[in-house]
Amino acid sequence: MSKDDIIKALAELNEKQAGQISALLVHAGNLELIIEKQAGQISTLTLRVDDLETELSVYKNRKNSNNSHTPPSVDLGKPKRNQSLREKSGKKAGGQPGHEGSTLAFWAAADEIIIHVPQYCHRCGDDLTQVPAIALSKRQVIDIPKPVAICTEHQIFSKACSCGHITKCEFPINVNANIQYGCHIEALTAYLNVRQYMPFGRIQEFYSKVMGLEISQGDCRFIATLYCKGFADVPGNKKQD
Repeated sequence: MSKDDIIKALAELNEKQAGQISALLVHAGNLELIIEKQAGQISTLTLRVDDLETELSVYKNRKNSNNSHTPPSVDLGKPKRNQSLREKSGKKAGGQPGHEGSTLAFWAAADEIIIHVPQYCHRCGDDLTQVPAIALSKRQVIDIPKPVAICTEHQIFSKACSCGHITKCEFPINVNANIQYGCHIEALTAYLNVRQYMPFGRIQEFYSKVMGLEISQGDCRFIATLYCKGFADVPGNKKQD
């Protein structure tokens, strides 16, 4: 290879390398722009993370009714008083189509009838006691009698026959103590405890507050146990194996 050929080859190589260097410089400039943009994004995300950590620390250290004297009404996440936790079903409120409803109906025969008849004219005041009354309408009030305990005393007597024999009466078979609770209290105590799952403390409170009857928790337990035992002893009520 001659000297001119070598010089020509070197010139071409320098020109090629200069183009490559120029392209690398352009690429480096683009990379610098990308790095600068990413640095801005990282700075923004860092500030956002700091804000979130601050908010999280507030929620973690938030005072509530469990760790402070604040009332339960201000607890975070507590549902509002009128806010239901049930999910919406998409159905309209009230009875659904095909549902057999029930309404309060008139009784055929009332246990007590109270008649309201005017005794005098509300206009002139004349006496109306001798004027025949005309029935207009009626209304019924369904209620229960006031629950109150009653005491039944059993007294037995004896009689002397002319033959000289003295005949004495016996107490009923279910009256076997000087003082005891009746079968209705026994049945109600067992029902409240076994069927309604009421503890004996609440049964005692029910008798005291509603009926004015002071029965201890121990008596409630004894009554329920005795009643259930007597029920289990009836043929046909024992559990089948």
